[in-house]
Amino acid sequence: MKLAINLPMLVSWQAFGEAFAISRHLGIDPARLVDIFSDSGGGTNALKGRAAVVAQMLRGDDTVPGTYDLASCRKDLATMLAEAKTRGVELPLVERAFACFDESNKEGWGARDSSSQAIYWTRRGMKSPGRSTAP
Repeated sequence: MKLAINLPMLVSWQAFGEAFAISRHLGIDPARLVDIFSDSGGGTNALKGRAAVVAQMLRGDDTVPGTYDLASCRKDLATMLAEAKTRGVELPLVERAFACFDESNKEGWGARDSSSQAIYWTRRGMKSPGRSTAP
């Protein structure tokens, strides 16, 4: 049951990263941006619970405490895929999320909190100084 519960949360962290990435050109204050997403129909309890931390990370402060690290997220996604295979179930979103979490882990983000996946993806490919994907 733990894997089934974590599945939408992990996929949503990736989705928020993508949503933040396509919104960054708007220049909205990170706290306001997170509030907008949290108050929308697409907001999740995970985002609402970590809103202040996500906004802090969007501002560039990566010293936030973590409770469920990206390495564990990657492991859980791999376990979901293995379990699905044994049951003859396809999980295309989990397959793609696994690839994205695998990338962030390979870039040295494995010890960061699960919500950091959204930040990793938001920063991915940014070319401005001080905003690399490096930890």
